[in-house]
Amino acid sequence: MDTDLIPKDQAARLSWRCRRGLLELDIMLGRFIKNNYEALNVGQMKALDQLLVLPDNQFLDLLLEREHSQDMAINRLLNEIRISQSSTAG
Repeated sequence: MDTDLIPKDQAARLSWRCRRGLLELDIMLGRFIKNNYEALNVGQMKALDQLLVLPDNQFLDLLLEREHSQDMAINRLLNEIRISQSSTAG
C-alpha cells in the first residue's frame, strides 16, 4: 500500500472541514482547496489537519502573519495558501 496516498473518505472529510465561519478564511481556503487539493502530499494534509482544529480567528491570524507557528510544515503550508491567493487574485 502506498503511504503517500490519502484515502478518499479522509480527503473528503478534510476538504469539508475547510469550510469556515469567517468569510475571509472560507474564501481563502476555498480557493486553495479548489486549485491545489489534489496536489497536496501527506505532510501537507497533516499540516492542514492541524490548522483546521484551530479556532477560525487564530487560523486567520497565522494566515495573515499576525501570529507565527513554530511548526515548519505548518509555515510551509500557510505560505502555499498565501501564494495561491496571489496567483488567483485579480
